[in-house]
Amino acid sequence: MADTANHEMVTRAKELQEEILQIDDALASLRSSREAAVAELRGLAKRDANLGEFLVTCGEEAPACAVENILVVEDNRTMRLLLNHSLSKAGYVVHEVQDTGEAEKALHKNQIDLVILDYMLPGRSGLQFLAQLREKHDLRHIPVIMCTAHHEPEIREKAAELGAQFLPKPINVGEMLRMIRQITPL
Repeated sequence: MADTANHEMVTRAKELQEEILQIDDALASLRSSREAAVAELRGLAKRDANLGEFLVTCGEEAPACAVENILVVEDNRTMRLLLNHSLSKAGYVVHEVQDTGEAEKALHKNQIDLVILDYMLPGRSGLQFLAQLREKHDLRHIPVIMCTAHHEPEIREKAAELGAQFLPKPINVGEMLRMIRQITPL
């Protein structure tokens, strides 16, 4: 009797493993189909700016015409998660780091189209990093949105001088997405 119960459990476990493999295959197929559809939609939106506007009026997030890969440089883990979630949901590929050292590595490792940069970071400030970024020939073209809870006009002015747009904290996600959609490479 114990052998029969043991055999039934082994058989059921094999059946469950097979079901899991089938589900994994189905999920992989869905991901692949979604990625292909998103890539095709982005390609169409790049060729036809009106498509992006059409998608917005239909209640869909429009794919960015110039931006696909976004680097988020933010030391606050909760803020990074919020930005990652919001940007991923809008269809962007998000790379997140917590300091400027990691940001430099990510910029050289990935094809980044936009940087969302916190002002207050450990080590170098966001402005210091931005100034260094603008000095690098291969990276100076990357658009930057500077985010901060500080509202001193000097910060905003210096960011603008370095070619960055400014987004105050707390971040309005809708405003951030509108800014991203309007960005074209420098």
